[in-house]
Amino acid sequence: MTNTPRAALPELAAAQAQKHVTHNDALLALDALLCCRILDRDLTAPPGSPSDGDAYIVKATGTGDWAGHDGAIAYCVDGAWRFASPFAGLTALIADDSDIVIYDGTSWSDLTSMLNLENLPMLGVNTTADSTNKLAVKSSALLFDNIGNGVQTKLNKHASTDTASFLFQTNYSGRAEIGTTGDDDFHFKVSPDGSTWYEAINIDGATGNTGIGGPAISTSLVVIGTGTPTTAASGVQFGTDTASKINLYRFNSTTLKCDGWLYGASGVGGTVAQFNTLEPLSASYDLTVKVYGGTARNIVFQNVGTTPTESARFNTSGHFLIGTTTDNGLLTIAGKIMPEADNTRDVGSSSFRFANGYFGGTVRTGSYTVATLPSASTAGAGARAFVTDATATTFATAVAGGGSNKVPVVSDGTNWIIG
Repeated sequence: MTNTPRAALPELAAAQAQKHVTHNDALLALDALLCCRILDRDLTAPPGSPSDGDAYIVKATGTGDWAGHDGAIAYCVDGAWRFASPFAGLTALIADDSDIVIYDGTSWSDLTSMLNLENLPMLGVNTTADSTNKLAVKSSALLFDNIGNGVQTKLNKHASTDTASFLFQTNYSGRAEIGTTGDDDFHFKVSPDGSTWYEAINIDGATGNTGIGGPAISTSLVVIGTGTPTTAASGVQFGTDTASKINLYRFNSTTLKCDGWLYGASGVGGTVAQFNTLEPLSASYDLTVKVYGGTARNIVFQNVGTTPTESARFNTSGHFLIGTTTDNGLLTIAGKIMPEADNTRDVGSSSFRFANGYFGGTVRTGSYTVATLPSASTAGAGARAFVTDATATTFATAVAGGGSNKVPVVSDGTNWIIG
């Protein structure tokens, strides 16, 4: 008796007796192999109460009635087991796993492990891909899990002027985009309608400088407004509380306006603004500090510590008060006025003199010997000093040194005169 070369089905011989036996064997083998449905592929021993037509793939190493039939298809007929040897290319559905397996001539393998998914022209998962969106996925969530030390998603573009970005849409119309769009800077953009786009943040790819509302230009942080330049809409706001927020904006080519508190006032909260230097952008500009709001305000300078202490103020009259809030004139000082070193500074000059001086105490001049007195002409007429070594005390006479008399002297522009 001969068999078919692939499925090994028995063939009828010429003038064979009892042809029905051979023919029925072939039909039973076809019943096991045709549209092959396997109940389980993980059993090594026959199940306890099989039904006719039940089929299994015998897992190694088979025992009992399945011994010696590893990898074969065990098929129940009339309560007994028949075995069909699989051939290369035979495909079967595994019912309990909902998997499809293929016999490769040696062993059974899952269909998914044998599929070649390289260089697919397009792929749609739960949706339809197209020539633009060659990979399309419709899902409530996506998961990229890592193997090793991490996971990295790459978006590559072939030229700096190309775009590599994530586009966020509403009903397939763009609303936000982040990425390197048209250059190598990192852009954050938003759109109300998918056609008009506004740049929210731009991070310079070469320097890391950040621009808000536009390019980063050449400084670490640049804020570019689009509103009317006389309002805070064209600037930047720090904080949201009405009492403690700060709005900074460029008023014109030389003026930066501050709308709000420069620091959190007592009872309001906020963080104290600390500056090492406050200066104009260019030496050709003045540094001007103004207070707006309809009602005149003081400009107060405080030393900020555990308890803030006022050190000076410009009051609403434009007077400068140091160490006091009492206004007695253009300049009011509570304390001593002292030079940084002894006998080094002048008050006024020969060309710009004070008209009158009013003192509630004594006026002290420096002590000299006659030899150490400055030139009378240099000191100028009216200059006064105190000499400790005069030879005489006669009023209105020129002083001479070398004695032991202490006298006041005054310059007449040529000589020092006692008096």
